[in-house]
Amino acid sequence: MHQKYRGSFLFLCLILFLASLFFYFSKEQRTAFPVHEEGRLISVGDLKDLSAKKESFVLLDVRLQEEYDAGHIENAILMPLNTLSTRFNELPKDKPIIVYCRTGRRSAQATSFLRSKGFANAIDLSGGYSEWMSRKTAEPH
Repeated sequence: MHQKYRGSFLFLCLILFLASLFFYFSKEQRTAFPVHEEGRLISVGDLKDLSAKKESFVLLDVRLQEEYDAGHIENAILMPLNTLSTRFNELPKDKPIIVYCRTGRRSAQATSFLRSKGFANAIDLSGGYSEWMSRKTAEPH
């Protein structure tokens, strides 16, 4: 390598290293929850663990009223996806918000929307209420 490019190469390596540290630590500080896919997903098992540990978070159900009435996860707040754009200011920005729907499509949209509005701790429940119920029925009584 030519001497004239060596300094530039080392400088570039240093910048890349510092950038990787920044992204690593900023991800760790966003949430202490066991999240997956760049902090956007949480599994049903991990949610159950958090609930058992009495961790502080908001559980947001973005399904319709009829779906919520037919069954929901305990302590969930109902805010249907079609009302989220006008009601998101009701949610706290200082707590993680775990969002769920029936299977995950609407909650992925809601999570993306909340993140665009500054809710860095918005997390999508992988598999949604369907996964929650299938795990609940599979557990020994």
